[in-house]
Amino acid sequence: MEANTHKKHTSISEQDAPTQRCVACREILQPDAIVCPHCRKPQHTSFWGRISPVLKWLGGATVIVSLLGTTIKLFELMETQQDRNSAIERYLLSAERLESINNPNKALQQLEAALKLNPNHSVALEREAEIVMRGLRRLRVGSGGDVTKNLAVKAMPILERMVGSENSIDAADAMAHLAWNYHFIGYEAGNKAVLPLIGPLLDRAIEIDNDNVYAHTFWANICLGTNTLYMNIDCGNDELETAKIYWDAAEKSGRGQAFVFEAKLHTLSVSGGDDTKLYFLEVLAFNLPDDPSPSIDYYRKKALVVLWNTALETPEALLELGQRISPERLLKAITWARAAEEPLDSVNDSVREWHLERRTALNAVSAALEKK
Repeated sequence: MEANTHKKHTSISEQDAPTQRCVACREILQPDAIVCPHCRKPQHTSFWGRISPVLKWLGGATVIVSLLGTTIKLFELMETQQDRNSAIERYLLSAERLESINNPNKALQQLEAALKLNPNHSVALEREAEIVMRGLRRLRVGSGGDVTKNLAVKAMPILERMVGSENSIDAADAMAHLAWNYHFIGYEAGNKAVLPLIGPLLDRAIEIDNDNVYAHTFWANICLGTNTLYMNIDCGNDELETAKIYWDAAEKSGRGQAFVFEAKLHTLSVSGGDDTKLYFLEVLAFNLPDDPSPSIDYYRKKALVVLWNTALETPEALLELGQRISPERLLKAITWARAAEEPLDSVNDSVREWHLERRTALNAVSAALEKK
């Protein structure tokens, strides 16, 4: 009985004693056991072991906060980039519209604003070069004005940058226009120091792109329409024939033919010499422009004056031209030019006799051509 009672008390004592289980295998251990006798696993963690979960949590939270911050900045950058792209598109559109109303300087200002937002924007860089080259092709020595001078100045760094293009045609185009710009600056602004650079630039452009329409056209215009004294270039003894060779090469290229034709007409119309004037009529006879415009009216009137004076002074020259290009073709050109004649009774009395004399001479040439 006493033994059973002792056993019972012992069991109750063991049940009431505090227990400790292994942190690894979960076996019951003696209180305050340091090492599990079953799996040999240490039972008490160090200070760093106890706080490591906290540190891990804090580290994870820091990463999440950092990612959130990065994401917010990324969205802000995306919004900024979208705003920048929208602004660039507006500048490009403004430049296009300003150039369409023949205001290249204002158009270039819009492109400069776009390039400040993105200096490497390929479309803006390309349009900038296109605008300055189109503007330069419209420049004439003697046109003057601050607008044209400003364009010539703005064009310099743009063309110089484009000369380094990996595309040989683009580089040659830039060289040709840079030479033409030097031509304009040399005579319009009196900076004759740049004139000797023109010939080598045009030659180099043709070397890079043998059929470069602009280099050949500018060469022709310079040889025939400019005093080449300061340029250190040689256009041969017959400048008209040299110009014809360059124009022929420009026409074979197939590019920019409207520009070649207009540049050719302008150069011939302002150049002296009887042969040049007759060639001017010949070019017109084969390419009579019909579109009404100030430039066409200008050439019509120039042709009329050439016809009047030649018919009065050397009518045989017109008859020979008619034989060479056909009487019908020359008669058609005469009719085209005479559309610019004013009615004789509306001509001022002081010049009416001058007009009558020349009109009568041209009537006689026309009658002779009709008989051939």
